[in-house]
Amino acid sequence: DLSNGNALKTLMFYVDCLERVPVDHELILDLSHGFRPMPVLLLSSIRYQQALTPERRAQKVRIVYGEYGGKVSRVRNLDAIWEGMRVAESARRWFEIFSAEELCLELEGFWSEGARAIKDLGQAIQANDLQRALSPIRALGGALNRTPEESPAWFPDILSKLLAFHHEIGLSNPAETYLALARRLARNRLIGQAYLALDEALIETVLGGRDRKELDWDEIRGSIRERLTGLGDWHPWM
Repeated sequence: DLSNGNALKTLMFYVDCLERVPVDHELILDLSHGFRPMPVLLLSSIRYQQALTPERRAQKVRIVYGEYGGKVSRVRNLDAIWEGMRVAESARRWFEIFSAEELCLELEGFWSEGARAIKDLGQAIQANDLQRALSPIRALGGALNRTPEESPAWFPDILSKLLAFHHEIGLSNPAETYLALARRLARNRLIGQAYLALDEALIETVLGGRDRKELDWDEIRGSIRERLTGLGDWHPWM
């Protein structure tokens, strides 16, 4: 009998069984009552395996549910449940570490403008190229004003979180935008990227609206030294 004492060992047995299934094979999860605890064990083992083996996240999973109704037994397709769990995991990866690829795959079929902005911002952050972050942040703001009339049932929840995210960082002043982004990155424990965003906020403040493309790095560093002379050698540029 399944109990709290042997549940984890049983789960690992299911995980071991799944390891034998090739990634390009389709998994069918049957949630029918007659299987008792097996569906929850199989569902948990799939999620466990995908968390530890990223390539498994591409494996197709289907969900069916059989119910006995007298002389006729019906089997219902519940693939949408797996779709919802997959989207939730994709959104978690975006909002936590700005990994955009999986979420963009979910969005681009009905909201390509938003998917493109999310992808560009994620790439800028993950490539440590924070100088490129302003443009996709602005593009995301525009896309949020032009959301599709028809969308999947899971989209409103994702949309509300994207609106809150953009409200937090999509400020009119570039320096303030970078500062807000640095706070968000630090809160997500992306300390290296947060430091780079702070650098960009400092540069934008020092340049005071001048186009940084017109200046070389030595000129930018010289402007920073000039503005921060009275603060001492607190920054590597000094």
